[in-house]
Amino acid sequence: MPEPATVLPRCSCRSLTKHLYLLRISLVVWLMLLLDTAAADGLRVKNASELAFAVADMTPAAQDMGLSKSGLAGTVTERLGSAGIQARPTIAGQDDEEILLVDVVIEHETFYVSLGFWRVASYPQPQGEITSGFVTVWQDYSVGTHHGNVDTIYDTVTTIMDQFVARYSDANDLTGSVRAATSP
Repeated sequence: MPEPATVLPRCSCRSLTKHLYLLRISLVVWLMLLLDTAAADGLRVKNASELAFAVADMTPAAQDMGLSKSGLAGTVTERLGSAGIQARPTIAGQDDEEILLVDVVIEHETFYVSLGFWRVASYPQPQGEITSGFVTVWQDYSVGTHHGNVDTIYDTVTTIMDQFVARYSDANDLTGSVRAATSP
């Protein structure tokens, strides 16, 4: 005699929605952990105690406000230096494997500050050639209004630099001096 079919209990719509919601949250958390690991791997370098950086060209509005490439370079050097990382400006023609790029754009009362960690990546072309170029492996930015106060821009750069230094230090197992330098 055949066995009776197993009848699964009915699942209410509310219960199904709850399970789908929990599954979605689990997927998002897993994805965040995966991306965080990938970003940390992208920040891992051979010589973590030295880092090349570049400050992008300034908009005329930024220059009129009093921002300068040298001022931003000083902020980058100071924040990296406080964590024991020697900062050095990129030199044209030098083949840096990793670069920290600082970009500040000002239009009217609005600013955009971006910090990106770029590194060289190579990949094959369909014809068999290998192509190399820079890819961004870590980036953070801020958009806001400055109300004519240049310190707002420098404070924003400092905040993003501190976030970068903490992540870079974690990825490269640098000493605890970074924690002290970037803690409020």
